[in-house]
Amino acid sequence: MPQPMRLNLLRFDKGLENMNNKLSIFAGLSLAAAFVMPLENARATETEYPHETSSYEYRCYNGYLQYRYSGHYASEYESSSEWSSYEPARTCADAATISQRTSVTQSVNMIAKQANSAVRGLRKKTAKTNTASLIDPSQTEFGTGISAGSGSASTMTGSGVGLWINYDYTNADNDQAQSNSDLHTVALGGDMVVREGLALGVALTGQWIDEKNLISNSDTSVFTLAPYAALMLTDYLTMDATLGYSWLSEDQKAAAANVSFDTNRWFGAANLTAFNDDPLWDVSFNLGYLFTQDRVDAFAAVAKNAISFAQVHAGAEVGYRFERYQPYVNAAYQMDLVYEANNATYDPNGAQLGAGVRLSINDRLQGEVQTSTIISRNDYDQYSLMGNLKYSF
Repeated sequence: MPQPMRLNLLRFDKGLENMNNKLSIFAGLSLAAAFVMPLENARATETEYPHETSSYEYRCYNGYLQYRYSGHYASEYESSSEWSSYEPARTCADAATISQRTSVTQSVNMIAKQANSAVRGLRKKTAKTNTASLIDPSQTEFGTGISAGSGSASTMTGSGVGLWINYDYTNADNDQAQSNSDLHTVALGGDMVVREGLALGVALTGQWIDEKNLISNSDTSVFTLAPYAALMLTDYLTMDATLGYSWLSEDQKAAAANVSFDTNRWFGAANLTAFNDDPLWDVSFNLGYLFTQDRVDAFAAVAKNAISFAQVHAGAEVGYRFERYQPYVNAAYQMDLVYEANNATYDPNGAQLGAGVRLSINDRLQGEVQTSTIISRNDYDQYSLMGNLKYSF
């Protein structure tokens, strides 16, 4: 065989051998991949996939955070329809406490104002006539009180009965809990002087609260029945007291689910008010205390529970009388003594500043407009606007 032909055959055999080696390596790798890759896929399904697709749903219920799990495991979808037992959470606990505080204090303040005015409005003026004043000091005091009747208790010309209506709008921002709420309060009431220096009355209030927070939106309706009384202790000191019972219904809307539950609330409040006797300047000081407790019905994994709140406050007011109106300013310091917030960020101390004007529309019809704000509470702001009309028989 010629030399060139032999070299070509040797090269052909060499190439064929190399090809076989490459095919063997490729086949071996393919076979290994056929066994290894399913195992790796299985591991990915068991370890990585749930982390990518699993999720927890959260909601606030009565100041507590609940959660439930949903996700994938081993290519099968699993979820839990039951909400967990509640656990304290900052974003929920503060929101519930602040909502309770705002709702109760707004109701108590407007009722206490009417209770105190019922006896002060009938107090007979003892100051000497001041010719600079456009008010006749011998008449019923206009001052801080809207009379429950017409005329003083000793020279009563009216029946000593007064009817009043009150509206209040309050907006509250809680930055720590990332919540905002709008509260509308309508109150109807009536009081009567049963004897000199003692007035009794009753108020019916309705509140509608729209609250938005980080987790959910809620709409709450509150209806309250509250009898009240006021007593003249001395010519310059009054005491008023209020007892109330409320029915609350809350609808909470979240991305995960909607929740509805009911709450029963009771509260008590008492105030002492000292004031001067001047035909022009009206100066008063007050000290008050309130306590309230919400009893929440059981729902899902949350057992029946109670939320308590108590506050003491001290304040002062200065007003100046004109013939038909009286502008005034006031300030009060608030200290929360009992509250259910479960963290150190809740600020129990605050101050309320207010300004308003009282109007004498005619001999029997009185009006009042007031605006107020709460300051110095950490991460919390509150603004209110109130209007009142009272008719004396």
